[in-house]
Amino acid sequence: MPTTTPTIPGTRTFTAERATAARAVALVLALAWSTVGFATTDLWVVIPPPHPLFAGEHAMLEAGWGVTMTCLVVVPLLAMVLRPGLGRAVAVQVALLAACAVPAAALALDGAVVLFGAAQLLTAGVVALVARGRRGAHNGRRRGERRRRERRRGVGRAGEPRRLTAVWAALTVLVFAGLPWVGFMRTSGSFYPDGSRNGALLLAATVVAAWALVWLVRRPATTPPVSPAAATPPVPLSASAPPVPPAAPTSPEPRSAPDRGRRGLPVLAVTAAGAVPWLVYVWHLTAEARAPGHVPYLTNGVDHWPQQAAAALALVVLPVAAVAGLGSVRLAGWTVGLSAVGLGGFSLLYPEVAASLGATSGVLSMVWGGGLVVASAVHPDGRAPVT
Repeated sequence: MPTTTPTIPGTRTFTAERATAARAVALVLALAWSTVGFATTDLWVVIPPPHPLFAGEHAMLEAGWGVTMTCLVVVPLLAMVLRPGLGRAVAVQVALLAACAVPAAALALDGAVVLFGAAQLLTAGVVALVARGRRGAHNGRRRGERRRRERRRGVGRAGEPRRLTAVWAALTVLVFAGLPWVGFMRTSGSFYPDGSRNGALLLAATVVAAWALVWLVRRPATTPPVSPAAATPPVPLSASAPPVPPAAPTSPEPRSAPDRGRRGLPVLAVTAAGAVPWLVYVWHLTAEARAPGHVPYLTNGVDHWPQQAAAALALVVLPVAAVAGLGSVRLAGWTVGLSAVGLGGFSLLYPEVAASLGATSGVLSMVWGGGLVVASAVHPDGRAPVT
């Protein structure tokens, strides 16, 4: 018998064709940002034992670009491959990250980082386009016609979602992890003797982080409250009385801003605890970028200093925006928390180089990131997709 997927308010429902398109586009974009966007590549060369050419003064700039782009862009896109219902939240997060490039460019007096933000904004637009679906229930006739078409194709059978998830998980490993590793990491040879092993570990860790995000956004934080109608015991009917049809399910009322704020207090508290240090870090990075005699450290024509400032600003913006209703709290908490843990960890590895947080601040960054992950994990995020 065909099965249906329950709809959670704020998520999107998809036809099979649209879901396939969303998954494929997300996988291609994740691979593009990982390689051409240097998210994985920059991180790859500074994992211990690092590449000798990148382990010096600018190691933290390499690591910062790699950590933030991997956690804030690539991991959400990979999660969308398994759960296309995440598309709207992913698009919002990437768009907010792109918006952070504007103040960073203004503070650093460097317009090139805005072009990098434009590339992120374009990514968000593409994700939003393919992630469009019908919100809530369909029109009765269209819904019946769609189900009949899918029944003829075998869509909706018991176990179909699990099979689809397994297929796309295998494609993620083959395409996202397999192509870069076989293409240039495995054969790095004398250029980077430890590149094959480091690349395999990094790609595997990225995929695992994305799959953990998929599990996190699906896991209920609390037992949903029972409505008064559901709690009322049924009234016995006489044998001659006609059965009363069940009432149609209704979506809960949208949460008000004060209600969202109360539910998000743990996330906001953790974010506030790290807001000033992160903003000081943003000021330090942009001050260095606009200093007389500054020598840019470029990737794809973009200076790492203002780009890292934009990413650091996003670590404060994304959780607050998610609590306010822009995106998913669990998505923002997981990706921002991992970014902070990664930045702190590499600051411990490279405490004395440019743009490093230093050993003490590195430890605090890791603690803050872990706290944000926990606070967002227990948040009753109503936008946890099930499609």
